[in-house]
Amino acid sequence: MAYYFFLSLFPLVLVLLAVTGILGSESAFDRITDAAQKTVPDYAWQFVRSLIQEVTDRQRPGTLSFGVVFALWSASSGVAALTGGLNTMYDVKDRRPWWKRRLLALGVLAVGAVLVVFGAAALIPTEGWLRDQGLGPLWAYARWPVSLLLITGTAWMAYAFLPAGDERPSGRKTLVGAGVASALWLLATLLFRLYVAGFGSFSRVYGAIGAVIVLLIWFYISALAVLVGGELAATLQSGRGRKTDSRDGGTSPRSTGHASR
Repeated sequence: MAYYFFLSLFPLVLVLLAVTGILGSESAFDRITDAAQKTVPDYAWQFVRSLIQEVTDRQRPGTLSFGVVFALWSASSGVAALTGGLNTMYDVKDRRPWWKRRLLALGVLAVGAVLVVFGAAALIPTEGWLRDQGLGPLWAYARWPVSLLLITGTAWMAYAFLPAGDERPSGRKTLVGAGVASALWLLATLLFRLYVAGFGSFSRVYGAIGAVIVLLIWFYISALAVLVGGELAATLQSGRGRKTDSRDGGTSPRSTGHASR
């Protein structure tokens, strides 16, 4: 997952640039860039910043251009890898044709890109209004719970729609797993940023590609947090099934023991 999300980074920036040209504005893209800078570890941001600079120096692509369609296809590889990981977490075999899995990944990525752009475009006037009302410092504290809710909602969508089969966690179990995944991701990202800033020596060990190594490790940590949340949701779902079987007179170990006595 980390590998495919890393390869998807360049086309994903291209897709966001194209979508902001239609649904948002330059300020919306700048808002997304600022949010990314506060999330990505500082040392890895050098690589991401140069990549964004290379993309934005080109002519803004059209929404239906071949380049954007190809970028969507390439960026969906990360979502497809996430689907495979969640199938493993839920212990299901994906029998859907490859083109259906790819179309699902494309749809999830497209919806996610539109939501990100709409969210960035909506936050700009909201933040401006708060500052005009003298409540600017309030946003500095409110953005963290807002970010947590957005990450939780994204993880919930992944758990609810990406895996195959009918045994996917639903309702509160999916929400619990998504909440744990988002909390783990925020905590792990914060700790990893502190480690890179204070103790990491990636430049001495890896030289010029140290920023790439840091970015790959961060993607790995992010993927692990998402999978742990999915495993928790699947475990809660299976635990409910065992309790239901024993209440209905099933052959659970505990009910079998009472029957023999």
